Amino acid sequence: MPERFVAFDVETTGLSPEGCRLTEVAGVAFRLDGTVEGRFEELCFPGHPIPAEVCALTGITDTMVAHAASPAEVIERFLEFAEGAVLVAHNALFDGSFLAAELERARRPLPELRMVDTLGWARAALRLRDFRLATVARYFHLRPKGQHRAALDAHTAMGVFLALAERAGAADWRALSAVAMPFPLSMCAVSAVQLPNLLANLPELIELGARVHIQYEGGTQGELPRPVTPKGLTRIGPASYLIAYCHRDKREKQFRLDRIRSLRPVDALPRRPTSAEPAGARVRAKAR
Repeated sequence: MPERFVAFDVETTGLSPEGCRLTEVAGVAFRLDGTVEGRFEELCFPGHPIPAEVCALTGITDTMVAHAASPAEVIERFLEFAEGAVLVAHNALFDGSFLAAELERARRPLPELRMVDTLGWARAALRLRDFRLATVARYFHLRPKGQHRAALDAHTAMGVFLALAERAGAADWRALSAVAMPFPLSMCAVSAVQLPNLLANLPELIELGARVHIQYEGGTQGELPRPVTPKGLTRIGPASYLIAYCHRDKREKQFRLDRIRSLRPVDALPRRPTSAEPAGARVRAKAR
């Protein structure tokens, strides 16, 4: 029975584990009584420039990571730090998917580690307006201060995990397993997206850069139509996601495909030029 837990968080260059890379990995090792046994924090060189909006959010710049180790090297050291522990993260499928993707790129096997997702646990146990890490932390009177970085979020996830365990009266792993729904890290592996008929035209909309309205179940906006620009698709574990720029929140977000209730273009779709059109015609068609 595990007695050691490692709450962790990653910072990345974007939301897709297939096309984006890690910039930071951090973790805190602890026991159920709240004793902290160690900390891990290391920057990664992603291999491509960090988008400006991500730099603004995390404070991690290209200069900071220029001489850092590769994501695969950092993950190897993190896994040594976490050996034998249960991993804990808020939205664990997301963080785990980046670990899994980097290990796959390096052609290294996924370790047999179990994970607990404090996001799913909080959704099952609490009634809140949303389940962002900061919202759940405030519910438990945890007040993290500082910039959005992996070490701070890992420490906050540990606090949320311990608070949820105390609320459930779970004082050992057997009791925790019954309420926290642990799953293997292998569930975070990325696989092919399966599109429902309702969203069959999403690949074309992504290619065209079309702005659309989606009606989405869950989140802070309720059932209000959300204006988004689709950017990509990914499947992590049992769920498929649309990665899109949300014009209301002014940032990229992930939307679970099974929670999208409707989708319609905001404007008429741009006409796709044919190869027979002269170059000038293609330019004019694109500019319309």
